[in-house]
Amino acid sequence: MGFAVSPDGKYVAARSASDSARKIYDLAGGPSRLISSPRPIRGLREGESVIAWGNPPLPLYVGVKGGTFVDLFRLDPVTGQRRLWRRLMPSDPAGVRLVADIYIAPDAQAYGYSYYRLLSQLYIAEGLR
Repeated sequence: MGFAVSPDGKYVAARSASDSARKIYDLAGGPSRLISSPRPIRGLREGESVIAWGNPPLPLYVGVKGGTFVDLFRLDPVTGQRRLWRRLMPSDPAGVRLVADIYIAPDAQAYGYSYYRLLSQLYIAEGLR
């Protein structure tokens, strides 16, 4: 995901076109000021994305997407403190190629995700002429 909007709609965590660092942008303001100066997200590691916001609007839930499982961390973007929250992985990981489409409710009492699985069969034939 390229960005994550806070539950109250006041902030967005995103990467700007001119800077590869992810930052928090304040969307509040008048008609002449849509975005105030962005704040860096302390504690966000290389390759991690902001997956969801907590309520109200901290902490952030961050993780590295694209693998057979996703470790989600609760991150305080001001102090950089992080704590493992959940490891998302299907109960049967056979053939799982990708965990994706992660949703976390703002109160963190519910979450969901999808995954892509590739299963195949191997047949061995012996004694063929």
